Amino acid sequence: MMRNCGLLVQSTVRIEVVRQLDIWIAEEADSDRIRGVHWGRRWVRETRQESGDAGRRLRKKAVSAPTNLTRRR
Repeated sequence: MMRNCGLLVQSTVRIEVVRQLDIWIAEEADSDRIRGVHWGRRWVRETRQESGDAGRRLRKKAVSAPTNLTRRR
């Protein structure tokens, strides 16, 4: 949380992740019956919101990730 002009302001971060998953996919026949299933890949989009300290940590992590990968110690 951040303080701004004496008021307590809570920041919210929206995180969207798109990933490819191997899942079982149902093939539907007429009248909503399942004809069969097969193994396949599907793109899955997940969205979540983090607020407060968790949101600030995630935003900081997202901004600093590229520099952390290239920094040598």
